[in-house]
Amino acid sequence: MTSLSFRLSWVLLLMPACGLFKNEPTLPDAEDIQEAREDAAQDWFVLEKAASLWTIQGEDVLPQLKDWCQQPHASLRLRAFVLDLEFRSLESGPDKSAFSRRLSKRWEETQQPEDAYLAARFSPHPDALELVNAALELSPDLVPAQVLQLGLQAQAGDPLHLNRLIALLEENPGNAEAWRLLSRLALFFNRPDLAFAAAEQEPWIQSEWNPAGYQAALALDAGQADLALSYLEKAEDGIQITLLRAQAFLDQGDALEAGRLLDELVREYPDSLTVHFNYGVLAQGPLKQPELARREFEAVLRLAGEGQTLPIQRRLQVELWLERL
Repeated sequence: MTSLSFRLSWVLLLMPACGLFKNEPTLPDAEDIQEAREDAAQDWFVLEKAASLWTIQGEDVLPQLKDWCQQPHASLRLRAFVLDLEFRSLESGPDKSAFSRRLSKRWEETQQPEDAYLAARFSPHPDALELVNAALELSPDLVPAQVLQLGLQAQAGDPLHLNRLIALLEENPGNAEAWRLLSRLALFFNRPDLAFAAAEQEPWIQSEWNPAGYQAALALDAGQADLALSYLEKAEDGIQITLLRAQAFLDQGDALEAGRLLDELVREYPDSLTVHFNYGVLAQGPLKQPELARREFEAVLRLAGEGQTLPIQRRLQVELWLERL
């Protein structure tokens, strides 16, 4: 089935795992999760405020957020979140490589496990695993590092890592990073039930997540379009929600309904490069309307020329499609 560009793309590929789980640990119950969330309420309050400031002010707020990270009470989660925002603001590959090297250098200077963990989050796989292992040698109980280590090790395809992650959640039921990793690994090991259980814990930060959209995207990745549409009934309309809804109809074989949704969306958001791109993909594929596809892809290049972001790989892809239409 043709997939639009917004579908979640996991680093790990899906694979069957029937019969691999025996005597597996169980997820924490709702009461334990709620109690753990309440215990971490202050931490999430600060992150919610940081996310809101970023939404309103954008990159201009980074100096203020970096100052927050220097305060004695600043959590490791806040430091990681602010680094994520800073990394997101970088435009070029060289800038991002320099950012990663800066964090690795800080770890070399401080030899603090938290700095090794933070550097690992922005390093390529072999280096990341080495860094997170170093963090855990110094601080074996550093839970965020344990989660990251499990995520890196799971790429080898051993289902025991999923069991280890669930066991970690039994001990740390309020750890958002572990829940989010579970949503990915569960699909990798063909366990959509666990992926949906993880998705049900969203949102951890209200301004960061649309839980219905996140749950719908997981359902689509698990091949359950009907379930995705049921989640989307609870979501507020917007570009990403409508794109997900169109993908669900496309997965059900209803390309015409997907096209109708995207036609309405492009009328509502005529300056959205994302919308034009997805409509073009749908038009040249399932809809088999080359003239419509040409119009949409030309709009993508026009908007890119006006300053909207279009990665070079996607630009080349669009130009190639136009040549073939």
